[in-house]
Amino acid sequence: MLKRLFSHSLLYAIGPQLPSIITLFLLPITTKYLTAFDYTVYGITIAYTSALSAFKDLGLQLNLTNYFFKAQGNPVKWKLFWQKIFGILIVWSFPYSLMVFMILYFFVQKYIDTHFYYFILLVILPILLFDSVNTLGVRYYQSKQKPQYLFIVAVITGAIGVFANYYLIVNLKFHYWSFFITNFIIALVNFLFFLYPVFFKLKLYPVFKIKKNQMRNLLRVSLPMIPHKYSGYLLDASDRILLDLYKINPQQIGQYNFAYTLGKYADAAGNAIGQAVGPMYYTLFAQRLEVSYKNARYFTFFLQVVFISFTFMACLWVKEIFNLITNNAELAAAYPFAIVILMGNSCMPMYWACMMRLGFEDKTKQFWRISFAGGIINVILNLLLIPYLGVMGSAIATFIGLLVVYFSGMYTSALKNVDKQKYYPHLWILLIVLLGCTAFLLKDANILFKLVVNVFVFFSAAMYLYHNRYHFKFLLNNYKPKIVNYE
Repeated sequence: MLKRLFSHSLLYAIGPQLPSIITLFLLPITTKYLTAFDYTVYGITIAYTSALSAFKDLGLQLNLTNYFFKAQGNPVKWKLFWQKIFGILIVWSFPYSLMVFMILYFFVQKYIDTHFYYFILLVILPILLFDSVNTLGVRYYQSKQKPQYLFIVAVITGAIGVFANYYLIVNLKFHYWSFFITNFIIALVNFLFFLYPVFFKLKLYPVFKIKKNQMRNLLRVSLPMIPHKYSGYLLDASDRILLDLYKINPQQIGQYNFAYTLGKYADAAGNAIGQAVGPMYYTLFAQRLEVSYKNARYFTFFLQVVFISFTFMACLWVKEIFNLITNNAELAAAYPFAIVILMGNSCMPMYWACMMRLGFEDKTKQFWRISFAGGIINVILNLLLIPYLGVMGSAIATFIGLLVVYFSGMYTSALKNVDKQKYYPHLWILLIVLLGCTAFLLKDANILFKLVVNVFVFFSAAMYLYHNRYHFKFLLNNYKPKIVNYE
């Protein structure tokens, strides 16, 4: 299982993130041609469009995954189900695109200098033409635990995206337009890769005729995912809107958005690991055995220790990283914000353990209560802190909101009713807060001292894992599913 975890995580992480890593190394070149205003336009646009992103698929991706596993990978059982969802996604893309257009027209147009309607097409056409096919393709290969194809697609698509972004920024000097044109190209190339598997290999054609009771059952499970996903917007993008509404200097908003780029790399890497561990959690849950539930807890502890220790060590070096990736002093000064944002993402494994168990048990009605509360707290804290702390207030609000989202589910009766394992969330919260404060206080320490702290943390984590090796031994076994047949 550990071998599968690392191999699949590497494929999910390296494939999609290899272009990002290349882009990271290109920042010293590209940032010469970009300004904080360019990052402001991109960040504000993403923030406003993300306000609707929770409605993009009506939460139906969860139905795709759940039914695949509950059908034990039997194509006779899951294909027709997926085709109906395919039809719903295509029909829904039209009113959703109209809503995106309205948001862009009323809130983003003031930032676009010319050719606003070309900008609209770059954003909306992928929604109408590409996203439904891309969604089914990705979900299929993830559910089958065959990340190799996704790896190939991500590497080729990302390489094209990196070249396009570099050419548009450096050669054509398109500034913020470069980001949106590149996003369109990436969506198109992904569509071309998934077109054959979805339509010709799997023969997944959209079915538009769905009975009312079937639609009702689908939406009963999926719709609670909308407020759950909306919390992601409240945590990740609403701060940019509030900073805009508070009329914070656009240069500072751009700095904040640039700091978020490093957080996005970490978040994407974490999500890549989440894509790899998701089927492993589901396999454990599907066995319906007490030992499997215990193994899921041990698996979570293993992941959590790795996440916290590596995130803390990375946070110590954020100042040096920013000075390395950009020679733009205006952007490099944003490093303190990145430390706070990075530490907020260090508790993903606890979130996975909770939400995947609830999702597997079809307890999706609890999702919005768990995650939406964190989003609302983030917004309230932004409103309270921005007038006094400015951009740093948004970073602190995001950190607290993430802790609420990632850990609050552990305290709900919904999880306690289906999972009797003890995860000790309060201890993990205390550890993350202490390490986060330590990393922030040491952000300007000398390199030798940071190196000593890094070595200490690394060996402390290694000693913990070694001391608990008996609990983690199942990870080293040749783990084979007993119920779910992926083939």
